[in-house]
Amino acid sequence: MSEWLHLGPHRYRVEDDVFHWQPHGAVQPDEAIRLVAMVRTVGRGVRPIYAHVDLRQAAPIPPASRKVYVEAAKTFRPRGVVVITGATLPVRVVLLMLLRAAQLLSNPRYSVHFFDDPHVALSFLLDCRAGQSHT
Repeated sequence: MSEWLHLGPHRYRVEDDVFHWQPHGAVQPDEAIRLVAMVRTVGRGVRPIYAHVDLRQAAPIPPASRKVYVEAAKTFRPRGVVVITGATLPVRVVLLMLLRAAQLLSNPRYSVHFFDDPHVALSFLLDCRAGQSHT
């Protein structure tokens, strides 16, 4: 298992083609720019991206950071699976709206799934990665 690395107060790690992201507090615009660059590197344009996003310690996304994500979506067309844990119902609604906007702008080929249990989420993600797609 790879070591956790830090991006400001947030944590991430990459294990093969699985990107783990744990925001701690709000992701500021400069952090969002660096996060987008890391995700682009993991996907490398042709590889699927498998991501586990743990939002248990996240704060609301500031408008300037949302703009970074939407702008990135205009040119980044990833494929893969994203599992999200720790998201409250209001956060799920906002995330789904952002993700739908990104899909309208760039037609990415990824699916998003919400889970309460991080272990179940990771198991689902690894099953998808192994070709046992649940998308």
